[in-house]
Amino acid sequence: LGLISCHGYDYSSLTMPTAFATRNSVRTLAQNLSASQGRTIGTAMTEICCHSGWSGNYSHALGWARDIYWNMTEADISVWEPLSLMFTCGQAGCTTGGQSPVLIDKDLQRTFKLAIYYGLRQFSHFIRPGYQRVSFACMQNCPPPDPTIGEIVKPLAFKSPAGKIVVVVINDQAAAQAISLLSLPAGIYDITGVDPTTAQAPVTYPTQTIGAGQALTVTFPARAILTFAQR
Repeated sequence: LGLISCHGYDYSSLTMPTAFATRNSVRTLAQNLSASQGRTIGTAMTEICCHSGWSGNYSHALGWARDIYWNMTEADISVWEPLSLMFTCGQAGCTTGGQSPVLIDKDLQRTFKLAIYYGLRQFSHFIRPGYQRVSFACMQNCPPPDPTIGEIVKPLAFKSPAGKIVVVVINDQAAAQAISLLSLPAGIYDITGVDPTTAQAPVTYPTQTIGAGQALTVTFPARAILTFAQR
């Protein structure tokens, strides 16, 4: 046994405490087995699917981003994947959405990238195999958690094998707000993101350079997913 895997369906049908407890139990099981066997056994979320209202739209993308955050912070997963990455359209011309990031037209001549493709890209394009998650959390002026969506500001940080930092942050509230990232290494950071108004056209923000001890500050659009990648 090298990996403990779990699936997740329709997360909002569970109360947040129950969902957190379930993910915590996966993490605890892996930790106990690792201790008893003297080797590391990881955890994985190998199937997320099928919430009411998910059809490839930005709500779907935001739901996936939340799920990645919850499973990484509550289950300590190192593998995450959706039910499928590509599927055929329900109707010719792909006039209906789907559960997959990429749809293939029924004529097999065209493919369509949905909003969930670009939401997932905020993680998968910038966080590569071999990166390690490091501690990062909202510490100052943090809005209180919502009983349905959990923490309003959801940050995840990773370090590359070369020591470069990548941070993905979700501003999960209905208003824009300024967010400052503290304790980042000095350097140049590329910033890109998606939000409800740019669901299929990621925005590139001005590059920011910070020195030792300086904060990286940006105004987040409402419900945005932004990625900060150190060069």
